[in-house]
Amino acid sequence: MIKKRSNRPRFYNKKGIFIISLLIILAVITMFFGTNISGASSGTRSDYCDKNTLKIGSYLIQGKCIPKTVFSELPPYPKNLNDIKLLVKFAKVRDLTTIGEGYYKQPEFYENWDSSGIDSFLNPPGGYFGAFGFGTYPADVIVKLKAGQSFKVGTFFKASWGVQTYQGMQLITVFPQHAESVMGNVTIDQKPDKVKNYFEVSTTPNLFILGPAFGTFNKDWVKLIAVDVKVKSDTPIGKYAIGITPIEPPVEYEDKWLSQYGLNYKSAGGSDVGRPFFQIFIEVE
Repeated sequence: MIKKRSNRPRFYNKKGIFIISLLIILAVITMFFGTNISGASSGTRSDYCDKNTLKIGSYLIQGKCIPKTVFSELPPYPKNLNDIKLLVKFAKVRDLTTIGEGYYKQPEFYENWDSSGIDSFLNPPGGYFGAFGFGTYPADVIVKLKAGQSFKVGTFFKASWGVQTYQGMQLITVFPQHAESVMGNVTIDQKPDKVKNYFEVSTTPNLFILGPAFGTFNKDWVKLIAVDVKVKSDTPIGKYAIGITPIEPPVEYEDKWLSQYGLNYKSAGGSDVGRPFFQIFIEVE
């Protein structure tokens, strides 16, 4: 037997009305303050403010925050940035060159943004001028393959937090006599004059300029570098290390960039961290 639907009005007790009202209030609060609660997962960049900051809506009552204009030259903030960041951190992305600039040009993509990047904007030293500094992420990769095979890896060359200059550089390939990973879990000793004959290496791009990472993030503050490596067929089974490191650009580029940026241009030549800026550890099986 089919029951007819009653046309009588439905009544809710006071407790039910209270619960529904509370849910509506919570939904409204989430709409207005979702940016601060969910951060990157909402597709909206979080506000970066010091601990003494007091805001009412978008109005800053006291304290200080990083202005939104700091990020104005960067691509739109992606909704799933944290997901991609974790995949890269735990080496789940085999080819970093497949990552779009919408991800890697965001400062939040890099591990030390929370620990030191934010502070470089909120609390810069008095009279400070960041003239020089850059790094790579990741600094090392490990690849296993057979002789005769080829592979591609990527890394990100980025200006250090607080740097206000344009830094020109040319990348070269080196075969260090001794190579050790940042974590210290991989160590290679090899004969450079011999090992260099086992590999064909090219980097793209290999001549570029890094823009400032202070004041406003320049659209070129970070560069994705692709490294193509071919292991020659006569390469013996063993473990090897390839380094990618910067030197001074050719004179004609130095002159061009000096003319363009004046005193705000610096050459990356002569920078030394005691090892290549990017290392590829290869195990030929």
